[in-house]
Amino acid sequence: LELYPHAGLLFIDFIQGDILYLTGKTEVIWSGDEVSSYAGAEQLIRFHLTKGYRVTASLPIRWSYSEFSPFLERTGSW
Repeated sequence: LELYPHAGLLFIDFIQGDILYLTGKTEVIWSGDEVSSYAGAEQLIRFHLTKGYRVTASLPIRWSYSEFSPFLERTGSW
């Protein structure tokens, strides 16, 4: 990301079948208060949105919710 800061993100709603596509540029934050505020973080990635597309009900199959990952608690409150 330091050499080529362009990035794409994909978010899938497995219950509704929606997909969110995001493109943009990134910035790596190596140190400072922002990094230390997230337990266990060594650096952060800031994403600057260029374009986004939402496609509703595009997945042909659906999943049901079971539970959140137990590892989410380690990220702290944000």
